[in-house]
Amino acid sequence: MQSPKDVFATLTLKADSQIKALWPLELEVLQKYDDGMQKSSRVAIELPTGAGKSVIGLLILESWRRDGKRVAILTASNALAEDMSKRCDELGLESALITGKRIGEAEEISRVQNKRRYARKQAIGIMNYWAYMMGKDIAEPDVLVVDDADFFENFLLSYYSVTISRTEDEGIWSQLMDDLEKHRIYQARIEAFRFSDTTEETLVVYFTHSVEVIRKLRTLILSGIAITDELSFSFDRNKNFLETYIMFVTREAIVFAPYITPGLMHDRLRAVEKIIFMSATIGSREYIHRTLGSNVELEVLTERDVKSQVGTMGRRIIFPLDGISPSPHMDDDLLGSVMTIGQKFPKTLVICNSYRDAYRAAKALESIGCQATIYRREADSTGFARAKTGALVTAGRFIGIDLPDDACRVGVVTRMPFVLGPTDAFARNLLGDTAYINEKVGHRLVQAFGRCNRNPNDYAVYFMLDSRLANDNQADAEICGFFPSRMRAELDYGQDYAETGGMVRCLEIANNLLANKLPDFEAKVTEYQKSLKDMAIPDTGRPYLPEVQAWHELTIRQNYLDAAQRFVECAQLYGKSRLEGELVKRQVAWANYMTAMCYYLAYLNYRNEDYKAKVVSHLDIAIKLGGASWFSGLQLLVNELSEEAKKQDEIVFNAEVQDFKERLLRSWKEFAAANTSKKRNPKSVWEEIIQTLHSGKHNDVCDKLKIVFEQMGFEVRKRNEEEGMPDLELFANTGARYVCVVEVKTKEQAESNEDEKKVVGRADVDQIGGHRPSYQLQYPGRPIYALLFTNKDGFSETALSKAANNVRLLKSGEFATFLNRFLELMERGWKANNPYELLKVMQVALMPNDYEGTLKPSEHPLITIEEFNGLVKW
Repeated sequence: MQSPKDVFATLTLKADSQIKALWPLELEVLQKYDDGMQKSSRVAIELPTGAGKSVIGLLILESWRRDGKRVAILTASNALAEDMSKRCDELGLESALITGKRIGEAEEISRVQNKRRYARKQAIGIMNYWAYMMGKDIAEPDVLVVDDADFFENFLLSYYSVTISRTEDEGIWSQLMDDLEKHRIYQARIEAFRFSDTTEETLVVYFTHSVEVIRKLRTLILSGIAITDELSFSFDRNKNFLETYIMFVTREAIVFAPYITPGLMHDRLRAVEKIIFMSATIGSREYIHRTLGSNVELEVLTERDVKSQVGTMGRRIIFPLDGISPSPHMDDDLLGSVMTIGQKFPKTLVICNSYRDAYRAAKALESIGCQATIYRREADSTGFARAKTGALVTAGRFIGIDLPDDACRVGVVTRMPFVLGPTDAFARNLLGDTAYINEKVGHRLVQAFGRCNRNPNDYAVYFMLDSRLANDNQADAEICGFFPSRMRAELDYGQDYAETGGMVRCLEIANNLLANKLPDFEAKVTEYQKSLKDMAIPDTGRPYLPEVQAWHELTIRQNYLDAAQRFVECAQLYGKSRLEGELVKRQVAWANYMTAMCYYLAYLNYRNEDYKAKVVSHLDIAIKLGGASWFSGLQLLVNELSEEAKKQDEIVFNAEVQDFKERLLRSWKEFAAANTSKKRNPKSVWEEIIQTLHSGKHNDVCDKLKIVFEQMGFEVRKRNEEEGMPDLELFANTGARYVCVVEVKTKEQAESNEDEKKVVGRADVDQIGGHRPSYQLQYPGRPIYALLFTNKDGFSETALSKAANNVRLLKSGEFATFLNRFLELMERGWKANNPYELLKVMQVALMPNDYEGTLKPSEHPLITIEEFNGLVKW
């Protein structure tokens, strides 16, 4: 067999090819593959963008093709497949581009011819993921290269899932949610999803109930209910696996998916003799095996394993801005920064975490005259690349969009991508698997900061508007430690200016880089890079291979008893791992829950009572070890399976309260994380919020009140820009369920009358009080309360009289007294790091019913300091 290096020596390169010779790094990687990895069935190669991965992959394939193997490479899109074909042309390699589309006889004939050349081993097959995985008429290769392995993970997540979108398939979504809401254990969460604008929480439905919902889903689809093509295709593809999937519910969708995809167990991959995964972000062994669903140990080669210097992707600065917004969510402060950047540069790529955020960003950009395109398909990015001005706004698209050269020089990442799907939220919030999520976030950011840098001659700037990256870079580098050293140095360079000069100075430096007016840039970045050390990725000893195999047995083979034994093995191995504390307990509890699910499916299929008893036994272990409210609620399943109805209401209430307080503490920790850096801390930010409430203008006060009420545990909608609506809506969904409408009156709002500037008048009270009847019709099962907040000096006598037994009145001074005491409680929450400390805080954390007495109409409408003092107790 010819080595890949020798293959290159035989090639006739095109005269105009940019490839003249192999780089030292390419030579070294090819040699290492030839010496030690050629015999491995599964290989992963991680190299930074621009290090020559495409050339390396193609030469490896060509060496195997010449040895009589059928070979192919998979790319993330048709456009990238065409680029790969052009790269083959530059190298003088025979290639066969095989698409999934068949438009017109000429294209169809071309596709048939390319399939034949590939099948006969006359050329390297080039396909995108979907074309190969769904193309049953395409022969399987002997050797396969999967390019952009990180994006292949996204493909697998999409392939092995059914998503019912709230907006796209509203009819079927509503019916399934209504059925689910009949189980009281889910009511509080479902109400939160219906009312919240910001929550990224995920509800995981217990397997006994998800089976019920799946049966309803099948009935609805077979009845002919109108659904989108996307839902129809995904249902047909997954309908035989659904009972083995986890059911997730978020604000935007119902999703059925495995926690770990059985990726490499797919029929189109399992029998392939050799697979080589290539990406700029492969990560730890645990990470790649879990994300790709590989139950075979991979041979991994990374930048750390080579001596040759890795080339740069040109000039790049990453500005980790600090203090853009006190909220970790997409709020008006953050949108203001997006608009500032959009005004400064003619073309901008804006990367958001969700379509909801993307629509808000696009709307904000269009308000300043910037043509904004929301990315949905390849044509959107190619059209943007050709345009002279505008913004391309993406949702969760941290990889797969290439904008080289002058296509775009400016990227904006709006928020840290901790949660881009239900499994992310589940791993982070319920299992407490922060290390795994941090690695995933690090990989996503590496990809994001490379969208506009695609070759060594490129130059671009990137703005990160979430303070948490700046904090991470200053502190433990739990996320940016996964960056390549060159990118980390570019981040340090940007942080110098972000920390000292803020947005204004960063914009100036960005302009200088784009105009080639930073003569010392390369020297400084090289100096910073020398001072950095690569982050060592620890081996925790987690049982990732048995986990992957367990999911394969469950979903693909549907051998429930073997799957149960695999999950039992996982629980045992987690107990022996080097992981510690609550993480181990949660993972063991989860493995026992999955064991119970396997036995439950076996019981449904075989009606063996022994299996039912095993379900109860493993649920008992999960309840004992899990600790979190979700695991506590499993007692309901135990009671149902044991046909015992005792204390059902008590179990539901306790789980609901515990769940609320867990989410509240997560919110406090998020607030602290978003506002901790060398320049700021959560205490000072809270004081700034209080000062805005005292003296700020109307819109600023509304923004800050939204943040405050969210930290108090309300689901909040801000409506101040909608005519005829109150400024804020507060929804209490746990324990006491009620709605409070809030009107804000600030000093600058009345300009015609000096007295109106100082005090709130009767008309203001009438305005907020008048909303109550319409809201009572909209929410007939809930009490409706009205609150008027003001930073004016006081209230007129007629206002006080009109408000009696109708509207509660709140002055900023009294509220500030409460918020200062509330901050002490929040601080205890975000500093609590062990179960005992968390329990102490949860015992005194306030519930919606604690605030209800303050919001109820009173003969004395003005809320006093004494009323607030009675709320916070410890």
